[in-house]
Amino acid sequence: MEPRWPCEPFVKAMCPDQTFLLYIDEELSKAWCIMRNFCTTIKLAAKGGMKLTERTLLDIMSSVMYRLLHMKLSIGSLDEAIRLGLLIFCSDIFLQWEGARSAYLHLSVAYRNCLGSLELIGCTPPNLMIWLLTVAAISIDVEEDQRWLMPHLLHTLKRSDIRTWDDAHDKLSAFLWIDWVFNVRAKALFDPVFLSSNSS
Repeated sequence: MEPRWPCEPFVKAMCPDQTFLLYIDEELSKAWCIMRNFCTTIKLAAKGGMKLTERTLLDIMSSVMYRLLHMKLSIGSLDEAIRLGLLIFCSDIFLQWEGARSAYLHLSVAYRNCLGSLELIGCTPPNLMIWLLTVAAISIDVEEDQRWLMPHLLHTLKRSDIRTWDDAHDKLSAFLWIDWVFNVRAKALFDPVFLSSNSS
């Protein structure tokens, strides 16, 4: 498969370990790389006891979220799944800074329907699929949706031979992740899954 756009130098510089970015929409790939750099900056700032300015957060939010909102991608495609996953991921981060969280029902429904494609789940790289499904699972509070998501997540974890939260955390952190925003919810989600899987 040939790359869909000549972005190899950019991707190698920003996300050298995520070659799937060569095969998705150009603007979507750029948005992913910006958020990857943002997550890295947050981690470094936290280690150094620093805090990003409100202006910096607003600049990133406008450069990424507005771009994602105005993209027109094929419904049910991997590109659309990544776009929706990034929107939910970004909403969680920036709403945390606002001091509140809000569930966007239409966004969650669209994301669930996009991930509902068994063809998409089967053909997507497992590590990327773990990130997509995890973002969906920790953002959806409806029990019916959780019941639908969890078997797919468990299947994908087994494909990647991930058996503990630490293993899962390593995979998620290699993509896009901010510990203090997502760890508590994700660990609460994964621990029962691993307990059930390891005891069966």
